[in-house]
Amino acid sequence: MVTIEESRLEEYKELRAESLDVIHAMRQLETYTVSSVMVFYSWLSINSAAVPPGSLPWWFPFPYVLLAFMRNRAFLSQLRTLNTYLEAFEDSFVINGEKPLAWYLYLKKGHRPRLFNFYDYSLWPLFLGLTIVLPLLADKLISVSS
Repeated sequence: MVTIEESRLEEYKELRAESLDVIHAMRQLETYTVSSVMVFYSWLSINSAAVPPGSLPWWFPFPYVLLAFMRNRAFLSQLRTLNTYLEAFEDSFVINGEKPLAWYLYLKKGHRPRLFNFYDYSLWPLFLGLTIVLPLLADKLISVSS
């Protein structure tokens, strides 16, 4: 028969795995978004005779990146919810008078990776800015490189 502690520990493992899956999905979203937009801009610059620099197609990446940014924020919100629950779970999980789980409690004490937050909060605004600046400067950039 499964004890309550065992079932709660299994729940913790599943939620922890879900948390890692969300982080993986966030990184995949970044990789696919950056790669596809760079390929698109490369194609536009190579075919600048057919698609004039700064014309409407040069603006297509902006809404795409904006939607990817919004999806990233949804992932981040889901991750925060999971982490809050897991943190409370660790704090309340006791076996034989001891708390065997402590990762989220460790992070709560100020050991959070600041670089992750900086990267996550700076990548998307910079990339959105790039999708605005590139169409505006495309004519000048392509004529310089030709």
